[in-house]
Amino acid sequence: MGQNSAVGQSAAPRAATHHRAADPTAVPGATVSIILLLHLLHATLLASLMSTRPKVGVGVFVTSPSHPGCVLLGKRRGSAGAGTWALPGGHLEQGESWEECAARETLEETSLVVDRVRVATVLNVVDRETDYHYVVVFMAATAAAGAEPINAEPDKCEGWQWFDWHGELPSPLFRPLQECRALGFDPHRDCGALLQGGGAAASGLALPPYCCIILPEGPGGALLMEERQKAKVAMGKLTCFGGKREPSEAPLRCVLRECREELGWVPAAAPRRAVDLYVDGELIAWFYVADAPPRDIQPPLTFEEGRDGVWLAPGDEADPRMPPFWGPDPSTGRPACSFLPRLPLTRARPHCHAGAGVSDWHACVLGAWRRGEPRADFTTPRPADG
Repeated sequence: MGQNSAVGQSAAPRAATHHRAADPTAVPGATVSIILLLHLLHATLLASLMSTRPKVGVGVFVTSPSHPGCVLLGKRRGSAGAGTWALPGGHLEQGESWEECAARETLEETSLVVDRVRVATVLNVVDRETDYHYVVVFMAATAAAGAEPINAEPDKCEGWQWFDWHGELPSPLFRPLQECRALGFDPHRDCGALLQGGGAAASGLALPPYCCIILPEGPGGALLMEERQKAKVAMGKLTCFGGKREPSEAPLRCVLRECREELGWVPAAAPRRAVDLYVDGELIAWFYVADAPPRDIQPPLTFEEGRDGVWLAPGDEADPRMPPFWGPDPSTGRPACSFLPRLPLTRARPHCHAGAGVSDWHACVLGAWRRGEPRADFTTPRPADG
C-alpha cells in the first residue's frame, strides 16, 4: 500500500516547466546601463571639446559720407561684453560668406543697408582668464548718405551712435575692438591689412619698431619735447617722447608705457595715431598725438636720467638746425624755446645750452603733422660725390 502510494505519488502529474532557448542578441540590463553611460560621457566630452574651440565672429566698421571719419558703435546688452561699446556684428553662420554675414548683421541690428562690403582686418582675440577665444573678422561697409541707424534689437543693444575714430571713443570698448584699436588699425586707411593676435604683424600692415608721441599744448600750441643729454641716438637733440616697441607689444600700449617711464604720466584720453615715419622707404615709427600735461601739473613730471623736458614754440620745429634754447625769435623777440624750470620737476637744469636743435627725423614728422599729412618720408642725405 505504502509502496503503491509512493508509486502513486511519484506518478502524479507535475506542473509543466518550459525552458526558452537563450537569445544570442539579448544584453543584460547592467550592460545596457554601462553602454548608455558611455554614450552620455562621449556626448558630454564632444560638447565640451566643441565649446572650447575658437568661435568666428564678424564685426563691421560702418562708415557714412554724412559722418566723415566716423564709425558706428553701440553699447552691448544682455550678452558677452554687456556694457561695452562695439561694432555691429555677430557670429558667422554655416555656409555664409564674410560679406553676407556683415551685411546681414548690420541690417538686423541697425536697419542700415550697406554697400562696398570688404575685408578690413582679421584678429585672433584670446582672454584666458574668461576662456574667451574668437577669430574676429573685421569688415568695412558704407551706409548711404543721410541714412541713420535704428536700434532694431533693443534687447541686444542700448542704441547706436557715430564716433570719430581718430577722436576719443566711448569707454569701455568691447575686447576685440579694444585690441584692434590698440594695434593702431585705422579703418579709414588700413582696410585689407591683416593683423595677427599678440601684436605681431602679418601680411599687409607692418607694425613699427618704434612708437612716439607728439604732445601739443592745444591746437597750434607749444610742444612738450625731450632733450637727450645722454643717449646713443640724437644726443643733444630735441625729440618727441617714445621708444622701441617690445616684442608682441601693441603700438598704443608701447606709447602709454613710454609715457609712464619717461614722464611719470599718461594722457587722460587715449592718444590717436597721427603720422607714420618712413626713412629711406622703410617704416620706422608710428607717431601718436595727445594733449600735453599742464605746466603746473601735480604731482610733477619725472624724467629719465640724462633727459629733460623742453617746451618748443610753435613753428620752431620746421628748421632742425635752429638752436631752440633761449635764443630770441627774430620775428617776436620771445624765446624760441623755454626750458622746464617753469614746471616743478624732480630734475631740471637751471639754464639751457645753445647749439642743439630738433632731430632731423622728428622735424620731418612734425612738419607733416602740422600740415595734416598722415605720412612723413625722410631721405637720408648722401655725401656729395668727389
